[in-house]
Amino acid sequence: MFEIEVFSDPARAVANVDGVLRREHFAATAKYDEDLVKPALLLADKTSLRSRRIDFALNEARNVDTTQKLVPLTSMLVGESKRRDGRFLASLGLSDSDLLTDEEISSVEAQILIQDELHALRQSRVRSTNLTKFRADKERDRAEIAKSNQYWDDFWDRAAPFRDALRRHYKEQELSFRSAGIARLAESGLVNESPWDSTPRSRPREVLDHLSGPNTEFDRAFASMAEDVANSRKSVMLDGQVRSSLLTTATATGDLASTAVIGGAVDLMRMVKGLSELPIDQIADVRAELVEYLAPFRDFMLQVSHNTSVGAVTDAERERLLRLAWEREVESAIAEMRAHVQRSTFTRNVIDVFATTSGTLGTVGLAIGTVTAAGFAGFSTLTAVGAVGAPLLKALVDSIRTKQEVKQNRAYFIHEFARLSGR
Repeated sequence: MFEIEVFSDPARAVANVDGVLRREHFAATAKYDEDLVKPALLLADKTSLRSRRIDFALNEARNVDTTQKLVPLTSMLVGESKRRDGRFLASLGLSDSDLLTDEEISSVEAQILIQDELHALRQSRVRSTNLTKFRADKERDRAEIAKSNQYWDDFWDRAAPFRDALRRHYKEQELSFRSAGIARLAESGLVNESPWDSTPRSRPREVLDHLSGPNTEFDRAFASMAEDVANSRKSVMLDGQVRSSLLTTATATGDLASTAVIGGAVDLMRMVKGLSELPIDQIADVRAELVEYLAPFRDFMLQVSHNTSVGAVTDAERERLLRLAWEREVESAIAEMRAHVQRSTFTRNVIDVFATTSGTLGTVGLAIGTVTAAGFAGFSTLTAVGAVGAPLLKALVDSIRTKQEVKQNRAYFIHEFARLSGR
């Protein structure tokens, strides 16, 4: 199985010139990955997509989960109630009354102190040797705990507007990073998408990363990605952002020559007319119809890319070299293949044969009808036709040979793809 592992950094590709990825750009990251991976899906038997977009989506999923936990939710609500940022409230569709008043903030903070005191008392009671005092303290604790539980139940209800709005906000952002088209292809087994960083997302991990420095999470993800590029046993393809990042850092990634060959083959694939307009949802159906032509065409694209020096050159020069290779090698092969098909179709063979054996139009119609009914496996049926059998069999054999030759033609994929995309 020929599998391509694609490494992508759509965040850098679609971010503002200042390098900031704003919410209005989130959906563009999914579109970027769809366009990036589409040619690879038609070139490889299977594609693995390692995208930083998935890291962002998993972070948002963690944030959704966080809103359902009392401690982080309390911290966020108290913090936002102190800030009272009108723009933030508007983005969530909240009003000022959905935040806590100063009195409520003081009450929450006082309750947190009570919780700390109760915890300290329980710890000291464990070390107590006075049984009477132990029982009295335990009874008092029950009352305090019941009171505390009721307080937090009431607080949870009070926080509902903020909690629900924040949850919707994070969920919408998570979905913005998701590609429904790639997800459907994943269900069919054609692609597998995963993040750069496989470290489980959790609130404690987020806090620890923040305490370690603002770039801790990215640095860990980048190092993980770079190591996987160097050690992958699959054919590796890098988008321009990842490639430039690896080449300009001290991270050891090994020889990237093979990634240039794969990238060149994928870029050549991108030049197939109609591919850019093909919806990603149709990839599975197109693959199913063209599966017998994929291997020879893939070999062709890899050969052309390998013969084209696309390694240590600028992006502009790389594009020019690939365009020249397409015109010089691929277009000529397509033209040769199309001429072969046009002069060798089955129907034309039948007509030509009967035209040289005094056949009538009715005989031609009978021959074509017999083939349609019998199929290519119906040799015994065809030989029983008698006088029609000999010329019909000659046309049939010629057609089968032509079909077999065409299947081996490296450019026939494009002929069939044009037929499918144009219907």
